[in-house]
Amino acid sequence: MCAPALAIGQAIGRLGCQLSGDGDWGLPSKLPWAMAYPHAIVGWNSQTVLKLDGHGQLVSGFFPGVRVHPAPIYETLLYTVIFVVLWRLRGRGLADGRLFFLYLILAGAARFMVEFVRINPRVFIGLSEAQLIAIIMIILGSVAWLLVGDRRGTVAAKQAMHA
Repeated sequence: MCAPALAIGQAIGRLGCQLSGDGDWGLPSKLPWAMAYPHAIVGWNSQTVLKLDGHGQLVSGFFPGVRVHPAPIYETLLYTVIFVVLWRLRGRGLADGRLFFLYLILAGAARFMVEFVRINPRVFIGLSEAQLIAIIMIILGSVAWLLVGDRRGTVAAKQAMHA
């Protein structure tokens, strides 16, 4: 029952990140919706506005006012979609835990994708720490989904056999 609440909570939380400009912005972009964060709560200076060097490490990077991917907006949109999916599935008689396992899969996939435009250091095979955690979330959610199975169908089958 907590899965939809987690998803909408993350969506709302990322709106807060966007409004405060707290430093989770993305890589430089020339896209029409790219944004500058010159009044970010973390501050916009050579120590906080970083970029990835050729080795995937964060280094001082950009001038104040550079336009970047608004990663918090991307995450808000993705988590809102995840919320809608989970909300629609909540009363469908899924086996206990399945909605949460689906949340792990979808939230992991969302974070994995967004990390490609974020400025986090790459720590292993070109992936960020958040992407590695996202992969673990997807794997755990998938394995748990498969292990739990559709108990609802099993219960119905047993009831039919005993009738």
